[in-house]
Amino acid sequence: METPIMRKPVNLHLSWFCHDEPEITLEGLNHVNQN
Repeated sequence: METPIMRKPVNLHLSWFCHDEPEITLEGLNHVNQN
């Protein structure tokens, strides 16, 4: 059950959460859930 997004560096996820724009985080998470 390893998806391509999970193989990416955790830093990518951290940048989403640390971003000042929550919309980017929500869109990113939604994209992960849909894949």
